[in-house]
Amino acid sequence: MARKLIGVLTAGGDCPGLNAAIRAVGKAAYGNGMEVIGFLDGFRGLVENRTMRLEPSRLSGILASGGTLLGTSRDKPHLMPVGGKGVMDMTPVAVDNYQRLHLDALVCLGGNGTQKNAYRLMKEGLYHSATEEAFFALQQTPTYLPLHSVMGEMLAQSGDIEGGVAKFQVVSRSYAARGEMQQAIQFARKVVELAPTDLSARTKLIEQLLAFGQVENAIDEYVQLAEVYYSLADLNMARKTYTEALRTAQQANVDRSLRVRILHRMADIDVQSLDWRQALRVLEQIRTLQPDDFEARSQIIQLNIRLGQEPQALAEVDNGIQHRHFSPISALHTATGSAGTAMPASANRSHTDRSGRPMTPG
Repeated sequence: MARKLIGVLTAGGDCPGLNAAIRAVGKAAYGNGMEVIGFLDGFRGLVENRTMRLEPSRLSGILASGGTLLGTSRDKPHLMPVGGKGVMDMTPVAVDNYQRLHLDALVCLGGNGTQKNAYRLMKEGLYHSATEEAFFALQQTPTYLPLHSVMGEMLAQSGDIEGGVAKFQVVSRSYAARGEMQQAIQFARKVVELAPTDLSARTKLIEQLLAFGQVENAIDEYVQLAEVYYSLADLNMARKTYTEALRTAQQANVDRSLRVRILHRMADIDVQSLDWRQALRVLEQIRTLQPDDFEARSQIIQLNIRLGQEPQALAEVDNGIQHRHFSPISALHTATGSAGTAMPASANRSHTDRSGRPMTPG
């Protein structure tokens, strides 16, 4: 089995400790059965394929030496001066050299200013290079939150969703502790985007939105959370969450159409749960808020008929025709149950108990 080959370079400005870091990489690599090569003068060495074999004998005695035995430069692969041709994007050349050397990882030793290059390396497939660079920078500035966010992005894009979520949660909590709620919310949203079925993450986002006064955004998240519960077939929690969304909307006096949308979802769940009387009460709230809501009025008529409340159904028909909310023909179709969109499909199905007798909703 071939030994793994690790590349290492030092980029950016010179600083104390680079030789010590190179030695540490070499010792760790050789201690685990790997080999190491160094690229001279930072990313330029990677582009020009100028390397140095970093054998244990070459690493010996450099611990206390200043500077870097590999040399360094501020050249960037995507903005590299090339002879008399000006500045060129040499990223494809760097990637080609990486692949032709059959490197298993590239350790880039540098500081905070190298993070954009880490992103570019990651996007070109050199994920290990970007990760090593970010980890090194984190050792130097462990409280620098933008760097933690970079790590979260890299973990997520590499397929480590759990790692990305954990990193974004740390960043969100840290910003919240600082009182920077807008930033905290931004990273809480990233958590929800990566893990849309994480109920606790979405609940935390709602709390942050409410604390920051973003009520309508919080209501939208309530609705999304209710939909997650609904998709998990937990109708009870879905309805409770819609109820909380409605309560918040009523307190904040948000747009009427949003309240009507929430009430429709609540009524649908009540119908599916065979709680027709509760559904009727919800639909009547919709009618009050939006008298011309044909769907709500149609369902009120049909539910009254199903519950044996024909006078109430007829009164609803008369009221709808009188105020021109629907025509006599559409009212007739609704009352006879022939209007295909008047009731959810779940309400038109026959429900029986184990003996086959019809079930009477409460």
